[in-house]
Amino acid sequence: MTLEYRAANLDYPLPWSTRRAPATPTPAAQSRTVTEPSRLVALAILVQVGASSVVMVEPALCDILFPPVFILTLITGHMLSPLRMPRLLLASIGLFILANYASILGARGWGYTGSVIYMAVTIYLLLYVVFLAGFLGKFGESGMRVVRDGYQIAAIIAAVIGILASLRLLPNSEMFFRDASMVRVQSTFKDPNVFAPFLVGAVLLSLPPLLQSRRLELRHLVVIGLSLAGITLASSRGAYVHLVVSLVVFFGIQFAIIQERRTNRRLVGRVMLALPLLVLGIAYLLMTTDLGAYGLERLSLQSYDEQRFSNQLASLAVAHENVWGIGPGQYTGPRFIQDVHNTYLKVLVENGIVGLFAYLAMVATSLFYGLAGVLRRGRFAVLQAAFVAVIVGIMVENLVIDTLHWRHLFLFLGLPVGLTLYERTTDRSRAAERSVLPSPAGAS
Repeated sequence: MTLEYRAANLDYPLPWSTRRAPATPTPAAQSRTVTEPSRLVALAILVQVGASSVVMVEPALCDILFPPVFILTLITGHMLSPLRMPRLLLASIGLFILANYASILGARGWGYTGSVIYMAVTIYLLLYVVFLAGFLGKFGESGMRVVRDGYQIAAIIAAVIGILASLRLLPNSEMFFRDASMVRVQSTFKDPNVFAPFLVGAVLLSLPPLLQSRRLELRHLVVIGLSLAGITLASSRGAYVHLVVSLVVFFGIQFAIIQERRTNRRLVGRVMLALPLLVLGIAYLLMTTDLGAYGLERLSLQSYDEQRFSNQLASLAVAHENVWGIGPGQYTGPRFIQDVHNTYLKVLVENGIVGLFAYLAMVATSLFYGLAGVLRRGRFAVLQAAFVAVIVGIMVENLVIDTLHWRHLFLFLGLPVGLTLYERTTDRSRAAERSVLPSPAGAS
């Protein structure tokens, strides 16, 4: 099955759409067609990604769905072979897994069982990077559409539940809050500090199609509006910083590197149109909930911040005494006074210097491929800018929170690699086709 790709706005039907491609496309149409995933595989991936917003317990539904979806995608040829992945990406993932195995020898306290479970989740998320990179490397635009739709569905579910709970319109609304006073919404996540950053990813994923399309697609505006409302209600300082950093990076790349005049004019116009509506909506939420005064208080330095920073300094001493790490998931409250609340220090303490090096190399590889896609200024440049912006925002948030098991982090680490692989593969195919075309009549 094929479909027509319109580079101007990434507007193409869902893989299960009833719209069909011409039975005998013209040569010009053939050069603009891309392969679709089968309806079964597309639906399976959409459901798996869509379930990533429900992470109240572990294993979450998306974790349970991943193994069969991964096997189905692999055996049906719906992803590139892992051997075609970037060597540095595979090497850093492999080294990180080895660092987890080496550090598990130091596990104690809550025991090897907890460490093994934590390591298993880490390995699954590392495989998720390869899975998404392979799927997008095979299907490009149509694969990206499936992943984006699934993520948007997940964001809508989480944001709507969070908003309704904050307005006390759900039965047992208290289960969707972190605190007994029912101020900070966590929705279908275990913590507001995970719920809000997940929605930041939805905002950035919705911006490229909104900016590149000449039509003002309502669904992307709805996703952005609901996500911003959910971020506000979570009252997560880290997520606020994450959102600002990601937007600055995205718009900076858009204006300074990509420099598409039509897109930039469209961007300015639509921001000016949407900004008053967003301000009014957020103001309404602040007035109708208990978040207003609490939110202002949250922006100031909290009493536990000093303890958090002192605990981070203490973690350096632990890392110095345990060069190979104390074991996956071991730097927690039961063994220490407080969680470290810093991903880099957590990886250093738990997995040693080798683990930290491997983690940073994996992130750097993903950022490199994303930036390469931006600098090429090809058809995926705006999407790649969004991926880079989200990853950079999470790397900043790493300084104040543990993001190692954030499902959406590993999703965004795989996306830029996949689209770059697809773009390079299709470019080589087109170059090969041109090289075998007959020369024009009379050419020497």
